[in-house]
Amino acid sequence: MRNKQRNFFQVAQKRKWQEGSYRNPYFEHKKEPWHKRFFIWIICAGVIILVASFLYAPPLRIHVYFVEGTEFISAEQIETAARAELSRSHFLIVPGNHIFFLSEETLTQALFEMFRLDQLEVHRAGRTLEIRVAEKLSRAIWKTNQGFYVIDEHGVVLNEINELPADSPLIVIRSLRNEPVVAGQSVMEPDVMERILDLLLTLRQSPLQPTSLEIDSLEVHFLRVNLEDGFAVFFDPTMDTKEQYERLVNVLRAESADPSSYEYVDVRFGERVYIKNK
Repeated sequence: MRNKQRNFFQVAQKRKWQEGSYRNPYFEHKKEPWHKRFFIWIICAGVIILVASFLYAPPLRIHVYFVEGTEFISAEQIETAARAELSRSHFLIVPGNHIFFLSEETLTQALFEMFRLDQLEVHRAGRTLEIRVAEKLSRAIWKTNQGFYVIDEHGVVLNEINELPADSPLIVIRSLRNEPVVAGQSVMEPDVMERILDLLLTLRQSPLQPTSLEIDSLEVHFLRVNLEDGFAVFFDPTMDTKEQYERLVNVLRAESADPSSYEYVDVRFGERVYIKNK
């Protein structure tokens, strides 16, 4: 009889356990009153709105971009690049153009990588971002079918320009290969570029004024110098250009010389000077 009662008790307890009628007060979650939960939600919403207002309020964003010191690079190019860089968000949340989170060092580094500049200074004054630049020394304009590029005294491309300034003091060197180039690329060997610049200086100090140059960038033994007098002179920039210039002068000083009838004068082959008439 006792065993049956014990078995009945065990079965009854097991049934209650399976039905989930047992409760442990230590593990039960007490629900907060509705008005307390509503108050917590109001605080969270207020914090979110306050943070969003601080991060995205227009009065706290860079509004004016001021670029100064450009010569061949347009101020619009630098401003566009700066706006694009600051449009990126920090940690996917903080706007890059926020006046309190603006990283002048990061922007400076990014602009240095985009444009080959000599100096660059970024300064924020209120909602205005001031960008002052100093371009590298430019010595010539490299022209291809793709556009115009400023190159330095070593033949390295500094940057692309949208159009050739009408009053530019730099000589235009047209590439006969018309190959695409990018900033930082060397389009001419430094020694060849040095001889060309020396030749240009010599010509400009004489009555012979160059208007433009044409060169085969792969076969640099060919350099065509177009003169204001209406004819061209072929030089070899891999050789001593001073000797070639002297041969040209001797030809033009001859009594039979008639430069107005010349199409070109070729002084690349030692003492042999070739003249083609129009």
